[in-house]
Amino acid sequence: PADDDDLRHALVEQGMGEVGAHLAVILEPGAFVRHQAFESADGERKETDDRQVQAAANDGARDMWPQAPGIAAWGLMTGVAMVKSGMSVFEAVAMTMTVFAGSSQLASIPLIVAGAPAWVILATGFCVNLRFVVFSLHLRPFLMHLPLWQRLGHGYLTADISYVLFTRKYHHPGQTPDEKLAQEAYLAGNDFFNWLSWMVA
Repeated sequence: PADDDDLRHALVEQGMGEVGAHLAVILEPGAFVRHQAFESADGERKETDDRQVQAAANDGARDMWPQAPGIAAWGLMTGVAMVKSGMSVFEAVAMTMTVFAGSSQLASIPLIVAGAPAWVILATGFCVNLRFVVFSLHLRPFLMHLPLWQRLGHGYLTADISYVLFTRKYHHPGQTPDEKLAQEAYLAGNDFFNWLSWMVA
């Protein structure tokens, strides 16, 4: 019948395939209605997930907000110290963008001015930032499920204060996909606001 043909075509367009659509029409005429209901439920679930992720990211940024003035002041002092040491503004900005580690930047300034070998400067920065090895080991269970590029992104952005705020809020890794996503979103919001405060200064 014409109605069955219309239903079959609609099911094919929804991704069921020719055979699946044909069997659905023969065995259960209500399949299309339920298929549409599932599509609608999936859409509502995605909207809910998006809202939860946005809320978690906002919480992360909000928790970082009281620390922002101190981070900005620290960033400003570091920038001034780099320029006063003889670095150009471009060099200071480039170092800040690539290193993003105030302690290492300040420790390396006198070495750069003194003309120390590159390996000495790099070794000094490595030693100053050894605490991030501990941070990484602690955060590993929270982030290990993420793709490598996302873990690298969090590794670059996570600083002392964002680590402290995250571990204070989340004592254990999420057990469900929603919990893991919320934790990731919180850390991302936290990291971004911390990074922005430093870079703007």
